[in-house]
Amino acid sequence: PFGRSYAAVAESMVKLLNGATVETSDLETTTASMRCRRCQFLYLGQGYELAGETSKAIAAYEAYLSEGFFDASLYELHLPAPAIHERLGVLYEVVGNQEKAAEHYREFARRWADADPQIQPRVEAAESKASALQG
Repeated sequence: PFGRSYAAVAESMVKLLNGATVETSDLETTTASMRCRRCQFLYLGQGYELAGETSKAIAAYEAYLSEGFFDASLYELHLPAPAIHERLGVLYEVVGNQEKAAEHYREFARRWADADPQIQPRVEAAESKASALQG
């Protein structure tokens, strides 16, 4: 059942990539079948983003970041958090919320300040964007 729910979400994402709406892709139904609530928010955010539903993507990603659930078998769910902060920076810029965009860019940069050298240009870009948005 666990694998089938992930496969169903993947099918929904493919439908979205091919131009389906959130409703016709069954995104909300398939993510609701996942046993992990934090997973649901992560995939909802990605799906809403693919569908161009920026406000819903922001809400889902914020819920992903604030979800306190932790299952040791799903430790990898903590790994996308820095990148989600980066995505939220972009999405908040799209909706014109410069303060929230800067906040998320700064958090991304803080979390990946000591990342591998190939990531450093992204860290520097986030710091630069945060400074420009606050200026």
